[in-house]
Amino acid sequence: MPLLRKMSALLVMALLISGSVTACGTSTAHRLSPDEIARQVGIHYGDPQAQLAGVTNDVSDPPPHEPIYHIGLTGHFHKGALVAVRLGFSATAERMYVWNIMAVDQAGNQEWYDHDLDSA
Repeated sequence: MPLLRKMSALLVMALLISGSVTACGTSTAHRLSPDEIARQVGIHYGDPQAQLAGVTNDVSDPPPHEPIYHIGLTGHFHKGALVAVRLGFSATAERMYVWNIMAVDQAGNQEWYDHDLDSA
């Protein structure tokens, strides 16, 4: 992973896990809730009781600027023999699509990165 991309992903995760929340002026009609997305991602990585650590509302680039979330989770996640306690990822708000999934261990080291849930 290029250094700039890794630094950007780590910064987003740090903001999400610290509880920083911002909002953009997008409509909330027909949106999936961050809780539902978080539950599905937690289940995918082995923790159906994962806790939402932070959510940032945003919009995608380029147009048509679809509403998205940047989500942080805490829990006990697995991918094969790898174990993580935090996940950070982006998700569309109007359909179930999750990408840029970064998993971090207790010490803050990246354990894995999945491009999207299909590649997980």
